[in-house]
Amino acid sequence: MDSERPIGFQSWTIREDLTKDFPGTLKMMAGLGYSDIEMCSPFGYVSIGFEPLNKMKGSEMKKIIEDSGPGCVSSHFVMSELHDHLEDRIEWAQEMGLTQMILSTECRIILLLTSKEYYQHT
Repeated sequence: MDSERPIGFQSWTIREDLTKDFPGTLKMMAGLGYSDIEMCSPFGYVSIGFEPLNKMKGSEMKKIIEDSGPGCVSSHFVMSELHDHLEDRIEWAQEMGLTQMILSTECRIILLLTSKEYYQHT
């Protein structure tokens, strides 16, 4: 793999495998040539499959990821968890060593509503 162009994957695509065997699945993905994982926030996605990962602290998750091969610089979050638990999510992101906190699809809805409101008032 070209080290100048890292290839990553999103945890959502293999969530069932990750929650059954987190380190083993990460090692498998690293063996396939992936160098980075983008996590789904285990807290925000607890009801759709990430609950088993919710038991880990950010620092524990970071160590498992690093020991398994890939890196992790980003995670995406849902609006409600950032609204209701922003300080906790920032702390988790710092423990993970993240450089990016991404707001998932709900952002599009806000932009659409904002655009509609703007155009209705002009």
